[in-house]
Amino acid sequence: MNFEDMLAIPSQQPLRKEVQLLIRILQRLLLHLNFTALPRIALKPSLPARSACELHNPQRPTIPVPPSQIVPQIRLLESQAFDGPLERTRPWEDPAADRGGGERGRGRILVIANGGRGEEPAAVEVDSAGGQGARSILYDFDRMQLREVEQLRPVTTNKATFVGHMPMDLDDVATLIPASGVPDDVWIDIFESTDSPAAVAMLRRTCRRFNTLGLRPSLRELRWTKMESTIKNLQDWDPSDGIYKDLVVFPRKVTIGVPFEFNSRTNKLSQDEREAEYELHDWIYRQLPRFTSLNEVAFENTVICSYVYAVLAQIPALRTLSISNCSATSLIVPLADRHLQPPRDLQHLLTHHPDRPHPYAGLLENLPITHLSFDLGTADLSDRNLGPPHPLHFLGGPNLTSLAIRWTEHVSSVYTRRKWTLPQLTALEVTMPVLTRDLVDTLVVFLDKCLLRPRMKLSIKGHNLNQQDTTGAATTPVTIPMRGLWSYTGPLGLVVRQEEGTMTQMVMNEPLELPGVLRGMRRLPRRIKELELQVRKWDVEILFAVRELFPGIRKLIIRYGSGMFPEDFLVTLGSSISEINTGEIALGKEVVLDPFES
Repeated sequence: MNFEDMLAIPSQQPLRKEVQLLIRILQRLLLHLNFTALPRIALKPSLPARSACELHNPQRPTIPVPPSQIVPQIRLLESQAFDGPLERTRPWEDPAADRGGGERGRGRILVIANGGRGEEPAAVEVDSAGGQGARSILYDFDRMQLREVEQLRPVTTNKATFVGHMPMDLDDVATLIPASGVPDDVWIDIFESTDSPAAVAMLRRTCRRFNTLGLRPSLRELRWTKMESTIKNLQDWDPSDGIYKDLVVFPRKVTIGVPFEFNSRTNKLSQDEREAEYELHDWIYRQLPRFTSLNEVAFENTVICSYVYAVLAQIPALRTLSISNCSATSLIVPLADRHLQPPRDLQHLLTHHPDRPHPYAGLLENLPITHLSFDLGTADLSDRNLGPPHPLHFLGGPNLTSLAIRWTEHVSSVYTRRKWTLPQLTALEVTMPVLTRDLVDTLVVFLDKCLLRPRMKLSIKGHNLNQQDTTGAATTPVTIPMRGLWSYTGPLGLVVRQEEGTMTQMVMNEPLELPGVLRGMRRLPRRIKELELQVRKWDVEILFAVRELFPGIRKLIIRYGSGMFPEDFLVTLGSSISEINTGEIALGKEVVLDPFES
């Protein structure tokens, strides 16, 4: 069976949200091994309107549709699978019905029918305009002709196994294009716009054409996180007989997350298990520089040895590096080259004195990395393992233009001693798990070393401050550095208003009483565009304060813990907040009113 003919698709870039809908639809193919329930994707291309007969009659020649003329309007149809002949088991609920004056809404009902093995799928399309004199058109694929049917009459066919409906205005003519008529580059664009490698792999399993077209996007990102699957994938990339040996130009990102245990303090591996880990570890880093177009490497929950820096230096296109919850060792050669059995616990090898020259110390500061994401989590950062081979020294890279870092007590203390200068940094994202006065002070020192005044996004997850500090009522309150700050998430009372402030986005993550909220709002810059507040008890005074303090606000979210929300508050407030286009009033996590959403 040709499954492509059961799909139709729009296209015009970008294809992000639409791709997700397409994935959901194609996932259904895998849930039904006999493929008895297949949805249809409706699309609306930028083409001259034609009659339904012209669009659907297989006897007419296929009209080529260039990608630039296909509009991305993929819609997921509500569907229901049936074991036997298709019968509408419930009436179609017209969302625009009973609008007054006898006028009813318009809609389209689509039915996809499976003709069985070896037969082309049949489709029934019923157009309903509602009201008296409505015309319902049924397209019979067997006879290849149109005929009128009674409106909303149950349709039964011995082939049909799927039904769906999509409300739409019939005045806005929609065209259905079979997937076989969509150019390959459109499908490739859809696959490449899909973020999940697993989703691309699922799409490739639907038909031969998708399997071929989806090959390159499926190799775009590789994840090596489990030993068994990593070994199998490395075999596929073997330069001598691997099935992907000639496709090394395709990978753009590799995530390395194999949780090697040979570096663990609780290492209980047998000799054979330890040797297997050593071999896999070296195998990974032999393969990595063979990817000629690789521009991003991510380390997650794994071990970073010092000789890895020399491997990264062999990847000329590398620009993005992410390190998350990793441990580090000072091994400067591959494990296979250590003719003596390594110690069971490699931690004691981290004994290089900070002032002693290290073979790979200079590589960390000279790699062509422009974006670094650094999160050590709860890793031990004692003085004995913070010598030159430690990945924390990537902060000294002179080419960094973008940095995302988890600012902890250990990281800040190391930076205080090293004081690296970041001459090219223009974008900075800082996360503080627990805020203290010392962390704020060291962050100020860090910002002073950023010569280009980077735009900063700051997120504070928790703190050990008292209530006076967080409400701004303290004699010497803790203040957040405003230099370059454009987005802030944290306690409202910590922000100090400055007329030259650049902050446009503020998310409050700790509830306060009304006076504390109002006091904190008055200290925010007037240029705020997006604001999220938390108040313990609802009071309409917050809305009046927003109207007065932030005339250009575009997005407002207010969460409150108790109190009554007045039904006539819109009348009270009027239309004074004219610029807002997204709003939400929520009781806890439950949205009770969304009056501003456009």
